[in-house]
Amino acid sequence: MRIRTLLTMLICVFIFTTTKAQISTIGIGPELNVPTGNSSNISSIGASAAIKVELGLSPKTGLTINSGITSFLGRNYFGIRTPAETAVPLKGGFKYYTSPNFYVEGQVGTNFPISGNAKSGFVWSPGVGTYLKLRNSDNQLDVGLRYEGWSSRRTITATNATFSTFSFIGLRVAYAFNL
Repeated sequence: MRIRTLLTMLICVFIFTTTKAQISTIGIGPELNVPTGNSSNISSIGASAAIKVELGLSPKTGLTINSGITSFLGRNYFGIRTPAETAVPLKGGFKYYTSPNFYVEGQVGTNFPISGNAKSGFVWSPGVGTYLKLRNSDNQLDVGLRYEGWSSRRTITATNATFSTFSFIGLRVAYAFNL
């Protein structure tokens, strides 16, 4: 019983201790995306140019808005190339700082296809990241890793297979301006 009480107190101290507040930041940068699961049948690699705005709610939490343009190269099957998938995802989310420079976040939203054979759909994305201080600036590098899923029906033209979620792992490196 005492161990459970002590453990509960330690968790509360960990959660409610103050860290450096992120008042407002704007991060701009590239992303490298690697499709997973059935999505790797459509593409082997993708890239994004993204912008993320964070509005601090407290020293440990913040709201995020993220958008950009994401494109995945099509694969070649028996001389037939699947079309490239290009979309503009628009996501909003919640960020929680576990330490001054490390965070976990979740985002949800929608994507607007520009090319390919998908329709607009639901987007969800859990991730982790860290801020790296720059030597002679108050600005930072935001390095993040996330899993992202786009839920909308797609058909692989070359094989005529259909699936409902296009998913990938994304690595983001952005220059974050403190405002």
